[in-house]
Amino acid sequence: RLSLNETVPWDADLLHSFEEHLDWAKLSENSTLPWSGELLEKFRAKWKWKKRKEGNQTRLEGIPGRKSRGSYGISSNQGIKWTPELLIKYEKQLDFWTLASKGMLDADCVRYLFSDLIECRNSHTYKAKSSDFEDDVYSVSLSGWHLLFGNPNASIDASLLDEICKMQFKATPGIGIR
Repeated sequence: RLSLNETVPWDADLLHSFEEHLDWAKLSENSTLPWSGELLEKFRAKWKWKKRKEGNQTRLEGIPGRKSRGSYGISSNQGIKWTPELLIKYEKQLDFWTLASKGMLDADCVRYLFSDLIECRNSHTYKAKSSDFEDDVYSVSLSGWHLLFGNPNASIDASLLDEICKMQFKATPGIGIR
């Protein structure tokens, strides 16, 4: 698809010229666009910001029990260098949980997202055969912190990690980072 093509010399003029012909959901995930605050704002109404469900959510390509991943849009784009100012400006459009797993986040962004990263969501479900009868179904829930620490695009140094641990224990007694 053209909108996912990483070799196209994308710029705001090209996007404007073909605005009605582009797949904005796919374009929103293209990390090679010249991402900036200006580009986000210019096409704000066109971008797909959060997860968009596609098709039957209970099956993926006919495999029972598998969920469709859908499209995660801007929130999962690894080419956008987020700043606290951009996070504040677009906080209603973004999915911070998804952003924690893939977003390019610096220490200031992590500080801004602190309270949003506590949220736990069902990450995935799997079945395990433990007998000749029904399969056991297990759900795995992860917090934004789990996702952030697995995100290669997040900048977390020792001083930020120390600060996070202090804030985490202070905000939620009895719950720590594993």
